[in-house]
Amino acid sequence: LERQGELEDAVAMYEKALEIIIKNLGGKHSSAADTYNNMAILFERQGKLEDAVAMYEKTLEIKIKNLGGEHSSVADTYSNMAVLLERQGKLEDAVAMYEKSLQINIDNLGGDHSSLAETYNNVAILLERQG
Repeated sequence: LERQGELEDAVAMYEKALEIIIKNLGGKHSSAADTYNNMAILFERQGKLEDAVAMYEKTLEIKIKNLGGEHSSVADTYSNMAVLLERQGKLEDAVAMYEKSLQINIDNLGGDHSSLAETYNNVAILLERQG
């Protein structure tokens, strides 16, 4: 449905999926986190950035509870939130999210890992934009 441009129908399907997941598996199950994450992506595509951030916050809460705060998946969610916050003009908040992501990845991968370069660049751009 989402690919067909029927975004509102896709939202309804995600909401139904979430209802079933919560009823059967509980609201803190990883499947709920996956659905919240999918909804965040969809809301971003719709330009509903506040809603997208709220979904990422729910995703983050579940991931931290289930995986711990140092998991690479948590770092990915922080990065996703940073992108949305940047689009909203909330540059300081975006930098904070990127820095959280960066620290997790440094702890997991080491400070010289090639995958860190993009995050360093993103932080530098935001800091430059802030003046």
